[in-house]
Amino acid sequence: MFKRYGISVGNLAIAYFALIVLVAFASAYGLASASARRHNLKQKVIRRMTFWTFISALVFGRFLFILNPPPHVAQTYDRAWYFHNLFDFQVGPLAVWSGGLDRAGLALGAIIVIWLIALKSNLRLRDVIRVLALPAVVLLIFIPLANLVNGHFYGPPTDLPWG
Repeated sequence: MFKRYGISVGNLAIAYFALIVLVAFASAYGLASASARRHNLKQKVIRRMTFWTFISALVFGRFLFILNPPPHVAQTYDRAWYFHNLFDFQVGPLAVWSGGLDRAGLALGAIIVIWLIALKSNLRLRDVIRVLALPAVVLLIFIPLANLVNGHFYGPPTDLPWG
């Protein structure tokens, strides 16, 4: 098992989970930018999509995680704890860097923002999907690696025979 935290500055500790997610988004942006050049889409639109997709995915992913924490997290930090400790910057609701994102929330936040920016920029959804397909696959590869590093990939311990 890996060490949980990669960077520590004073009381702030940034988990490897968060670092892997940042690398995933940077890689996805690089691929989307290159693909946009090939398909004659403006780089400004891709930058805007990447920035707002990152923000929206984090907000939706964290919010859904807090509303429905996995069982191994809920043993210590349940929904009520999160709402009573809003400004706990180590594991509280705003501490995205310590891990704890819901995959459905990540996808929902990303899809909503991409769709809204495509509409506002008068882009055909087909062109946007063509540009973002490979970066989406890269994100789908990286994110389980982040869960592997923080130990959430396997799920909670079990007493069942196969556990």
